[in-house]
Amino acid sequence: MLISALLFHVLVATATLAVSTSGNEDASLVAGTDVSQPVQVVHPSASAGTTISEPVPDASSFNWAGSILTVDAATNVSSVTGTFTVPTPSIPPGGNSSGIYLSSAWVGIDGYTCETALLRTGVLFALVDGFVTSSAFYEWYPNVREYFGDISVAPGDEVTASVYALTSTSGEASIVNHSTGERTSVRLGGPDFVPLCRKNLDWIVGDPSQPNGPGIPSPLPDFGTVHFSDATGYVFGNPNAGQTVLNIVRNGTTFTTVSLGYETVVVEYIRE
Repeated sequence: MLISALLFHVLVATATLAVSTSGNEDASLVAGTDVSQPVQVVHPSASAGTTISEPVPDASSFNWAGSILTVDAATNVSSVTGTFTVPTPSIPPGGNSSGIYLSSAWVGIDGYTCETALLRTGVLFALVDGFVTSSAFYEWYPNVREYFGDISVAPGDEVTASVYALTSTSGEASIVNHSTGERTSVRLGGPDFVPLCRKNLDWIVGDPSQPNGPGIPSPLPDFGTVHFSDATGYVFGNPNAGQTVLNIVRNGTTFTTVSLGYETVVVEYIRE
């Protein structure tokens, strides 16, 4: 198990400059000049006081499945959160026990219509030569992905992931493991970080690469069903948003189905 975990981190671990903290700290939801605007709550499906458009039909991605909300030019995203149970990945149909199968469940800000930057956090899970491994991660793309060293996650754990855009160049990512009582957070940002557009709110399952490349996507494990509950975002300005539902499609094969409910995004792996 240790060898497989080390191999997993050699394959996917990278480094970025950040300071990680654990304990009971909660990130602020407001910062900078945005405090002059009203804070509004949004969800992946329509709720009181919020208008969500019908999902974009037939939206697909090589790597991502889930729900993305996009706000207008005068509105800025403040935070995104969601709670899910870490899945147990298994070998997909036609796979073999010596392969490497990689996926993740995460929440994020930007990365879709805003392709230049993405702030996200969640859990990366994989099968490496038949061994299951999982790690909590955070990332401010295009900086490299990093892993929390002070929290453990395992299949079956209930986890809440949250990201906060304090400004366009500063933010915070936090993970709470309700099953173990552990929590951690990290503050990110600085002049070397590409500014966020603060236009997309993301609840996603899939390869942690960008939606459609570059490069060859990792083979997906059978991750069963990932159910995001308490899927909520906060924005400064107009709470009305456009909604896109993405499914993973590769070489004409659809690997996922997505369903929505109030504060809920459910992503299911299609077993052929």
